[in-house]
This record gives sequence, C-alpha cells and structure tokens, in this order.
Amino acid sequence: MSVAEKVKRRFPSRAQGVYFTQSSKEAMALNLKKYFKDKSIIIPNDPALIADLHAIKRKAGAKSFIYDSDCNEHGHADCFWALALALRCFKR
Repeated sequence: MSVAEKVKRRFPSRAQGVYFTQSSKEAMALNLKKYFKDKSIIIPNDPALIADLHAIKRKAGAKSFIYDSDCNEHGHADCFWALALALRCFKR
C-alpha cells in the first residue's frame, strides 16, 4: 500500500488504495463479467490481451469462490485486474 498511500497524498481527490481481498476480487471480477456480458465494453483483437483476460479462473475455496490466475511470463493476469480496477467505480 505504500505506493497507493504516496499517490493518495499527492492526489487526494483522485486516488484510492484497494486491498485485494477475496471479496474485493470477486466483486471486481463479477462486475467486469457484467460489462462483457452486456457488450458494453470493447477490447482490441489482441491475442495477448485476450489470453490475459481469460487467465482468471474461478476456483472453489473453503467458504467462497476464489478468482485468481497462475503466474506466467506475461504476469499474473495484470491486464484483467487493471481493467477490473478501472471499472470498479462503475458498478452496475
């Protein structure tokens, strides 16, 4: 959170830190899924981006579902989470 805290101090009205808990990840993943399902988001036909978006898998956890991906040479589904974070403030 140190990066988020520094940015929040510099841009207090425009920055917010987000904890990646299981519940916050689930909320962001489901929100992003709604955007795709409603066809209200368009992405470029980029195979790397599409693979990154499909990298997130829903797995059964002890009490709820877990939304996560395996880490590979392209990252840890970074584009998926960046898009999910960007759409986080536009919950439907």
